[in-house]
Amino acid sequence: MSGTRAGAATLGRIQVAGAVAFALACAALLAATCRSPDTPYLPRAAGARWIAPRLPVHLVPVRVEPERLPTATFERRFELSGVGAGATLRLRAWSEVRVELNGAPLPGLEDEELRGREVRAPLAGLLRAGTNEIRVRVVHTRGPPLLWARIEGVDPPLASGEEWSARLDAPEPRGVELADDTRAPPALLALPTPAQGLRRHGALLAGAALAGAIAWSVGRELGPRARSRIPLAALAAAACLWALVFVRAQERVPLWAGPDAVRHVEYAHWVREHRALPLAGESWAAYHPPLFYVLEAGVLAAAEPAPGGVAERAALRAIPALATLGNVGVALLLARLVFGRRPRELGLAAALAACAPANLLLATYVSNESLHALLANLGVLATAACLLAPRVTLRAAAGLGLLLGLAVLAKVTSLLVVPVAAALVALRAALADGRRPAAAAAAGALVLAGAAAVAGWFFARNWIHFGTPLVWNQDVPGGEAFWQAPGFRTARYYLGFGASLVHPFAAPFRSLWDALYATWWGDGSTGGVATLEAWKPLWDLPAMSASYLLGVPASLAAAAGWLLVARDALRGDDVRRRLALTLLAAVPAVLGFALVQRSLATPYYSFVKASFALGALAPLAVAGAAALAAAHEALARAHPQLPALLYAWLAALAAAVFVAAAG
Repeated sequence: MSGTRAGAATLGRIQVAGAVAFALACAALLAATCRSPDTPYLPRAAGARWIAPRLPVHLVPVRVEPERLPTATFERRFELSGVGAGATLRLRAWSEVRVELNGAPLPGLEDEELRGREVRAPLAGLLRAGTNEIRVRVVHTRGPPLLWARIEGVDPPLASGEEWSARLDAPEPRGVELADDTRAPPALLALPTPAQGLRRHGALLAGAALAGAIAWSVGRELGPRARSRIPLAALAAAACLWALVFVRAQERVPLWAGPDAVRHVEYAHWVREHRALPLAGESWAAYHPPLFYVLEAGVLAAAEPAPGGVAERAALRAIPALATLGNVGVALLLARLVFGRRPRELGLAAALAACAPANLLLATYVSNESLHALLANLGVLATAACLLAPRVTLRAAAGLGLLLGLAVLAKVTSLLVVPVAAALVALRAALADGRRPAAAAAAGALVLAGAAAVAGWFFARNWIHFGTPLVWNQDVPGGEAFWQAPGFRTARYYLGFGASLVHPFAAPFRSLWDALYATWWGDGSTGGVATLEAWKPLWDLPAMSASYLLGVPASLAAAAGWLLVARDALRGDDVRRRLALTLLAAVPAVLGFALVQRSLATPYYSFVKASFALGALAPLAVAGAAALAAAHEALARAHPQLPALLYAWLAALAAAVFVAAAG
């Protein structure tokens, strides 16, 4: 039995309540993050504008030295014909301020740390008729100095704006600019655009599209047995292409290329040399859980490659390559659970997973994201299998928890998936198996206990040494202090989209949605390297740029498929299937929200990457396959030959992605 009508009705009420609670919790957390004194979010306020010293936007982080903190002195001279008794200064800043008015310190605003909060100071007796001058020194260690100021009670009111000047580590004044977190380095705008990429590789992409249409025409004539092998053929083709990309990467991609790649390599070598696990602060990346680095150290110990050579690069990238290819296999297996033996949906799911550059490019970089993505997707697969099984056993619940614990031990992002899996397993035991509430809760608790048994020690150790279970390298004594552009957030960053289709490599600076799109369909974060000259030879940039346009239908399919999955999760009497579909809808939603919240809490351009949500690759591939299969049916109803267009597009997308990666 998969559940009764009463169980299905109860599940529906729980799903609606859960969705509402999730939405309210997300809204509350975002509001709290914006108001937090640790979040440099700049709200719009009437009467003045936020300003910053005029500085170029760089790709590289800005190191903060304790003996030389980033300090800006904002200045403005202004004329007053008369002074009212109620003159008041309203001021906000990030972060520490010291105010001087006409050369005298303003009482109460001498080295005051504001962190964005507003203060008011009376100016009676301090202003004078004629020329006045205000100076505001601002010190900010995790972003550019920022100021919002307004003097009221004078005519006209004085407000911070572009008329001000600033001094920054130099005696001569420089201009200021309105605080704008959507500026991009001009050099990124000179990189190939999607239109240029299509022109450069038009013949290749047209040939791939023709091959895709022909392959569909041939495939439709195959018998049922041959068609059933199409998904495995798609996986085999992905494996061959993965091997090509891996081999080419050893020649073209240096070991230091990739986000924080040098730090990840240092961590692995530290573990190998010391035969121990470092505390956060002992190695730059040591705040990460250690599973990936322990495995990398084991590979290095077994292979003993010569330092700096091709063999070392291949050894360190073996796990990322296998893990990212494994994600394609997991997507296929998850589609098999959801769709049964329907070859069209299975093949489409495998193809969409294989064509995700965010996953493929990790095969060429040394990063814990690859292993984490595989284990997180395996956790989703195992959870779905548990929900769809004839009966939930305590052994299965505990085993699921152990697997999810390994995912957490690869990266803490999987902490978001564990409670989702535990709650759904408990609901499954109660509504489909008919267990009493205590027994159903025990099944969910076993998932949590299994995860805690594997990964709990890591957080306990952090708590013992640092007083908190979650730390990163800026939170520990001796950790490197740095910040990265833009260093603050405004509402404008969350309200736009489109730059990724025009200048995709500058898109991570333009908006959150452009950043996610640009880092899903290519190496939009420029590999985390210090200079563009070091990054540009790594990939075929025109082909990569073309993939941003070709990826639009796949993105729309994933979004539409997610809506289809969410809709079907609310329908029918099959409680087990509805719970599995709830899982596939919930995991992308939870990880997606985490990306939004993190973009606020850590407003650095390279911290907004779609690869952080690769734990949702398999659910998104399944959702996209559902939408594309529906599109196939709609095209076939219009004309029997029209589905060829779908497979022509998919072949062109695959060609652009793999040419970009393999060069």
